[in-house]
Amino acid sequence: MKKLFLVIILLFTFFLFACEEKVDKEQIIDEALKKIIIVKNITNDFEPLKEIEIKGYTVTFEWSCNNSAISSDGKVERGSEDTECIVTIKGSLDGITKERTVVMIVKAKEVDLNDALDSLNIPNKVSSDLSFNSTLNYDNTLINLSWNVEKIGTDERANIANNGKVTLPIENDTEFLIKVTGTYKDKTLEKSFNVTVKSLKTLCMEAAAKLNVPKEINDDIELVESIDGIDVEWYSSNEEVLTKKGKCSYVTEARTIKLEAGLAIDYEEDGEVETYYYDASYRVTVLPYSFEKRVNLVKDNIDIEKKIYTRINLPTRLDYNLICRWESNNKEVLDDNGNVSAPDVDTKVTLELTIIDELDNNNQTKINVEVLVCATLDNEDELDFFYHNIIDYTSKFSSSHLNNLKFNNDGKVVLDDNALTGTYESRIFHTRKFTSLVGSWSCITSPDATIELEISILINGVWSKYYTYGVWGLGKTNTYYNQTDSATNSKMSVDEIIVNSGEANACKYRVTLKRKDLQTSSPVLSLVCLTLDISESDYSYPVNVSNLPKSFDNEIPKLYQYDVPGIGGSICSATTTTMLLKWKGYSFTDKGKTYEHEYIASLVADPGHNSPTYGNWSYNMAVAGAYGDNAYVARMYSWDEVRYHLVNVGPMGASIRSSNGEWGYTTNGHLVIIRGYRISDSGSVTIICNDPAVKGVYYEVTLAQFLKCWRGVAYVMEK
Repeated sequence: MKKLFLVIILLFTFFLFACEEKVDKEQIIDEALKKIIIVKNITNDFEPLKEIEIKGYTVTFEWSCNNSAISSDGKVERGSEDTECIVTIKGSLDGITKERTVVMIVKAKEVDLNDALDSLNIPNKVSSDLSFNSTLNYDNTLINLSWNVEKIGTDERANIANNGKVTLPIENDTEFLIKVTGTYKDKTLEKSFNVTVKSLKTLCMEAAAKLNVPKEINDDIELVESIDGIDVEWYSSNEEVLTKKGKCSYVTEARTIKLEAGLAIDYEEDGEVETYYYDASYRVTVLPYSFEKRVNLVKDNIDIEKKIYTRINLPTRLDYNLICRWESNNKEVLDDNGNVSAPDVDTKVTLELTIIDELDNNNQTKINVEVLVCATLDNEDELDFFYHNIIDYTSKFSSSHLNNLKFNNDGKVVLDDNALTGTYESRIFHTRKFTSLVGSWSCITSPDATIELEISILINGVWSKYYTYGVWGLGKTNTYYNQTDSATNSKMSVDEIIVNSGEANACKYRVTLKRKDLQTSSPVLSLVCLTLDISESDYSYPVNVSNLPKSFDNEIPKLYQYDVPGIGGSICSATTTTMLLKWKGYSFTDKGKTYEHEYIASLVADPGHNSPTYGNWSYNMAVAGAYGDNAYVARMYSWDEVRYHLVNVGPMGASIRSSNGEWGYTTNGHLVIIRGYRISDSGSVTIICNDPAVKGVYYEVTLAQFLKCWRGVAYVMEK
């Protein structure tokens, strides 16, 4: 039985191998090829079958076509006509191949007339002729076109002709409806396009936008003469800073200039050439020059007196945003702030000037300036003075000019012990040209101990008469009257000596101290101040504010002038003086008046004017100085000078005028206290005031308001 079973197994195995050998692989390939389903008419790409399994065998296929309409990877390229393709499919199995050939029709492309007409790309806005072609080649298909134009806008001049020629309107853009009809074989479609024909004005506006004028410059710029075929002519609001040719000049601070571009475009009207004009405006901020350039511009013009007798002003600011820092090599004679300790002999001092860029403190350079500090002033009868406030302290008086006067232990001037009258005649001060002068003094006086200030000015080489401020004493009736001098065509109006024609360039004064008897205490003089209204247009007074705080306020008592009955409307000046005195610590509540400023008003009153006037500048400061402090009328020439004063000296009275309500109300003449300021992070400045005419007194204005209303005159009381 075992042998028989083995034979059967062997026979079965032989039978299996025999069956496998008899498999017809060509037949398998044929069956596989027949299983491929062919779509005769095709329009899209397809994925050719790459293999198929038949009876356990895998037959692979390769596709090919007799033209490019069908690629071997099934990509279909449609043409304008149906394309018959002979596609050959080659099946392969174990090295045996057979082919099947089929016919496939690649259908012609179906043209989408809507897409075709969209491809015309008719612009929404036009300014030149259009192309109205009669045919369109779209995706290798030729489409016939016909055109029709309808005007929607009302501009009579604007037009689009059926041949595409465009006529532009003048001022207003004009709308048109363009209709195009496309025809392909038996299909027809009409499509409409809304088109705006740009006006000449619009073309100029678009050109102006392309001029690309920079907002900030610190050098010359190119201002083109034409753009997009449009002529351009330029105008500048300030030719000195930025010319119409684009040439930029230096500035000490950023300046905003208005540039105007006049655009002109020609057009034809009734066979004649006309021109359309359009103006565009730009604002350009001109910035300062580089540090090196600014230093080169200023270093040869640093105006320092080379021969020094008394304190000099060392400029702390120069043009072009430059700051000065000074250092003396002999501080005992001349310190870093320009203060002089008169040496026994003339002494040379070297000042090292460091120029610092305010815009970038890392930019610095040094210059040495040599000066001669002269010995005592006693032998000098004439002095050159370069600035606007001649504050002649008695410490500077020449002892040889004292007549029946002497210096007391404090260095102030009093009458000799046995003198009832004494005089001091000042040196001659040669000054810059000026058109008016206000004199003031600080002198302790009484009704029986008085001072008289007289001033003469040099006009066109001729000395005027001595103008007097009257014999003045605290508590007496102080009166003087307007005066004139025909020889020099000058006059004195209340407190101001005025040059009617020409200019003055020197001044001198004399003071007379008197007392009733030897038992009466002598007047005590501490200073005389002559403040000048400089007429030179290029005059400036540099002040260093680089180290000043951004905000500062002097607390000062508040007084409302209208609290005083009867005269309240006339005592703004006296109220201002009272507030300054109270800031110094004085009280007048025991003087028999209801209001302290009512009492001070009685002292400053000048019956010689307006019966009386309370606004005499000199008399107001004479009252302030009569209590023993240094007080005087001064002028200031910049906000920097005021700011420096507020921080380093104290509050000040300011004479303002607001003829058009710039201050917040209208006034032909008014005195207020400037007590402080506040500078915001953005750089805007607020001025803090005590305004005696405002209920509540505290008042704030902008820097622009202050500078527009302020007359440059200040009441000063030194700390």
